[in-house]
Amino acid sequence: MQKTKYLSIIYLVALTVFSVSFFNIFLNVKGHQDQAFASGNFHVSFVESGKPAGTCVRVPNGNRYFTYDITATNSTGSPYKINYLAFHSNTSGCGAYDSTIGSSFEKISGKTDYQPGESGNLTLRYDTNVYNCGRTQYDAGFFQTDTTYSSTVFLGVVVDYGVDCPVSTPPPAGGPTPTPISTPTSTPTPTPISCIEDATVILSGLPSVLNSGQIVVFNASINNTGNTWWYHGGYFQFVQKSGFNINPTYGHYTPSMYSGDVRDFTFTLTAPIQPGSYAIQMQNVHRAGADYEKNNSTICRPAVSNDVYFGQIGVANFIVLAPSPTPISTPTPTPIPTPTPTFTPTPTPDPNKPAPVSAPQRKPTLIPNPDYDSLYCRIYRASGGELNPHPDPKCYTKFYKR
Repeated sequence: MQKTKYLSIIYLVALTVFSVSFFNIFLNVKGHQDQAFASGNFHVSFVESGKPAGTCVRVPNGNRYFTYDITATNSTGSPYKINYLAFHSNTSGCGAYDSTIGSSFEKISGKTDYQPGESGNLTLRYDTNVYNCGRTQYDAGFFQTDTTYSSTVFLGVVVDYGVDCPVSTPPPAGGPTPTPISTPTSTPTPTPISCIEDATVILSGLPSVLNSGQIVVFNASINNTGNTWWYHGGYFQFVQKSGFNINPTYGHYTPSMYSGDVRDFTFTLTAPIQPGSYAIQMQNVHRAGADYEKNNSTICRPAVSNDVYFGQIGVANFIVLAPSPTPISTPTPTPIPTPTPTFTPTPTPDPNKPAPVSAPQRKPTLIPNPDYDSLYCRIYRASGGELNPHPDPKCYTKFYKR
């Protein structure tokens, strides 16, 4: 939505009730006089600093900047946007004015687009040193972006510089007006608003060799090197241009990315099952339906009708290895069992059966050996067998009695 159209409609439609919505906005003060609230399901409140109370202030007043810290909450089911603009008249005073677009009412930080359920903050600031004559009117309002345009002004201030800006002096009355010598001049070519959407991308941390199905983590660093503002994560995204399984599926720019900002994302990648060489590619995309805006929310190019990829393509190469073959198991031979020896029990003796009687040992009777008679034998026999050891075994002959 063009801001000129936005504020033109605000004033064409709302000027009939301007005395209520503009000059009496501070009648809805809650707590103290520099806070206002808009009614409805899109809630806006703000705190102003540096500006005296009132909807028309005289400058200089000792403060160069008038700052507005705005808080917004979208409790509806539709998207909303906050816009703002300044107008300047060469005539001083406090009257409402919306004919000539001025400058110096700018966004310092925060977000202007709010999806259903979103909340956020926005800081706007007016620089009183930009002009030194006439008067400036600056306004802010919100509108629903997915339906017929209808806006609500929640902030409106006239800054009165106290003196009119000088105008060219008309020729004196009476007497002929000298005809000036015509000097041919070239028609100046209007300088188009620069609108460059660009980015650098660095992918890091992805291993160069992966196993089949392995899950790894890698990082992406994006630098907004253009001069445009990526003002909403639903319209500006960091996506992959290859078909790998990554999580999250894309980088969501929330909060928004101003020119010069750097954003880091962390992704996980699941390696393909098939072995081979691969390359993941990721790039920024400008989604259809989103206009091009500068850091100060000035529209520098209308919305595109198709998705537009822009900036550097980040690339990371890797190899997926083939799965290791399953080893063939060698069967373990069944051991041959060792035979258990058979136990033969010892018979228990019968107490009623008498034990067998051993045959008595027969003791031999020694008789003198008549066939052998020696001195020693006679001495042994004469001693009555006292002589020991036996002097000669041949002295006796064993005789067993039956």
